[in-house]
Amino acid sequence: MRELMFLILLIPQCAVAGESLKRYALESGTVDYVVSGSSSGTETLRWSHWGDREVRETHTAGKVMGIPQRQNSLTILQGVWQYQIDLDQRSGTKMKNPMLESMQEQGHDPQEVGREMLKSMGGRMIGTDVVLGRSCELWEVANVGTRTCIWNGIALKTQANVLGMISMNTVATRIDDSARHSDEVFALPGDVKFTETTMPQAAGQGGKKAPDLKSIFESLGNPEP
Repeated sequence: MRELMFLILLIPQCAVAGESLKRYALESGTVDYVVSGSSSGTETLRWSHWGDREVRETHTAGKVMGIPQRQNSLTILQGVWQYQIDLDQRSGTKMKNPMLESMQEQGHDPQEVGREMLKSMGGRMIGTDVVLGRSCELWEVANVGTRTCIWNGIALKTQANVLGMISMNTVATRIDDSARHSDEVFALPGDVKFTETTMPQAAGQGGKKAPDLKSIFESLGNPEP
């Protein structure tokens, strides 16, 4: 579920900039969220370098299908590398994000790739919404029960309802688009042991596998040199 949500949230707004990706239209900032539904709690997103560096801190607790769940975690992005950290167990996984890696290597526009990825999962833009005075694009992926409101590449509101059993609502409560962060904010904890893994393939419309990135890039054509 979280891997799928991560892909849905990767709707970038800008293009490749040298060796890094401009995932967001804002150079740096902070967004605080409240989480409700099957689990409740808080989440904070901090980023710099236009989203090439990012840390998402999550603290939630609740029940999913009757099973108690608690999450105290960090998700850190450093370029194409993604790190998932369990703050309670002091363990984590690291993986290369195939979408970001391929965009960086091939020079495709991240905005177009992100939109094609959403469409490949049955997603469509259904309108606009306003969160904390910011107008955002409202995207729906009906077959997995999600709606996401995107502003400058950043999800300000996400609603998910899977088979009527798992619900998750994440809504921004504070936006600081002038915040600046040092590199230490995105550093990996020194006492966490990481296991390298790969990102699971998200499901496409009707439960089928989504088209792979090669197919998406081929549909976009070759970028201009």
